[in-house]
Amino acid sequence: MFVSLHNFYGRFGYKVLPREFCLVDRDAFQKCHESKTTQTGEIKEINLSDNNVEIIDEIYKLYSTNFNGPVVRNREYWLGWVKFEPKTSLGYFVERRLAAYLFYRKNGKEIIILEYGCSDLSNKEIPLMEFIKFIINNENAEAIKYPKAIGLELTGCTEFKDNSLMLNLITPFKLEGLLVDSTEKLISILAREPNKFVFWGTDNF
Repeated sequence: MFVSLHNFYGRFGYKVLPREFCLVDRDAFQKCHESKTTQTGEIKEINLSDNNVEIIDEIYKLYSTNFNGPVVRNREYWLGWVKFEPKTSLGYFVERRLAAYLFYRKNGKEIIILEYGCSDLSNKEIPLMEFIKFIINNENAEAIKYPKAIGLELTGCTEFKDNSLMLNLITPFKLEGLLVDSTEKLISILAREPNKFVFWGTDNF
């Protein structure tokens, strides 16, 4: 749940789990990074449909498994929720095959990266850099905001924390033999590894 009324929802057991973001200025990115990558793929806008959702889901599972927090999705969730979330969806194609994807939303003069996935974990920064260059060249935006956990270290970026995410454990469960029966335990597990917590903006509600 994403709220600003922390005290109100706190009465019902919800607790804040801070998320970390980076904000990079358009001019700083162009000055320091635009010439550092060589595009090896083609970027174009994509639609979530019956034809490509399985490939996107494969990339999602491969990439997001490396983090704590991403939502477990099935086909119905992709086509019933993710597909209709307001966003622009981009695909990165290598030899006509989808190798990476990125969802973003424009908020005024700011681009918000909602979600990223890449099938080649050894070269995951290359498509991401190309996506950012593509967005900067095609959108009238002054800055790009992205989750710090995706590991893109850009010179000139500003790091900050966001406290809009609130959690409340409804159903206790076991994780590797540990009983997780409180919201405090859940938050402790999600935040125990630095820069490993991600809750994609696509799943905001």
